[in-house]
Amino acid sequence: MALSADVGRVNYGSNIPLMTWKAAANQVFYNGAIVCKKTDGFAYVGDEYTGAQTLGVAAFALDTTGDTNGDHDVIVQPGTFGDFSNSASSDAIAEDDRGKQCYVVDDDTVALTDGGATRSAAGMVYDIADDGTSVVVQFEVIR
Repeated sequence: MALSADVGRVNYGSNIPLMTWKAAANQVFYNGAIVCKKTDGFAYVGDEYTGAQTLGVAAFALDTTGDTNGDHDVIVQPGTFGDFSNSASSDAIAEDDRGKQCYVVDDDTVALTDGGATRSAAGMVYDIADDGTSVVVQFEVIR
């Protein structure tokens, strides 16, 4: 389920420098939200997009409601983070899916499939909770 408040993400990897990206208008980036860059070059809250590039997680909250694209920068932390919600449908990530590609469902949820080519890659499944409810994702480092 999409975020409605800031979340504290656990960093399971090394500290990679923060990056700034021009934020799209009318987005609410909660701290810890998945952040994607769409083909227009602006950063968006994670959702089902085709052809987007996942950047990492929002390091700070930012609300661009009523603003214009590029008015503000969102600060993004790349790396390996958890714990994201696992898909609740047939494309849920299982323990033996470690090392496989996973896909963005929303700013807090990842799934094993691209949803019939409607989702962009999130990163690689790094780990999964014993009960299967949460996933650790290793995001690609984009420079």
